[in-house]
Amino acid sequence: MDKSINKGFSLIEILTALIIISVVLISLFQATTNVLINIGDNEKIFAAREIASNRIAHLTTIEKPLNNNPKGGRVSFGNDEYIWEEYYDFPELSSSQNSLNNGKIIKFKILIKVKDQDNYIYETNGIIN
Repeated sequence: MDKSINKGFSLIEILTALIIISVVLISLFQATTNVLINIGDNEKIFAAREIASNRIAHLTTIEKPLNNNPKGGRVSFGNDEYIWEEYYDFPELSSSQNSLNNGKIIKFKILIKVKDQDNYIYETNGIIN
């Protein structure tokens, strides 16, 4: 009797293992890439939120708007340059609201985008008096 003993893996088993390993590695690479992209986007949104907070502090303390003329500017934050825009509205108040707030309520909207991009990445609205 001729008994042949096979030691090792067949070619099909090796190819199957390589396919499984390659699918897992490609999936891990894509997941890592997506995480890195999201981190970069979150940094830009965080910077835009800080810029908006600084603009609100500026509006409420130093430079209250006197008319509806929009304002805008550029600011560098980190490695990027951002463009901010401010819009104002002076709503009509009832007589009881006028007595409480001296009739000086200002609605504002602040929009922020990264330079050379079309879409705004952050928007905030609020009221100051």
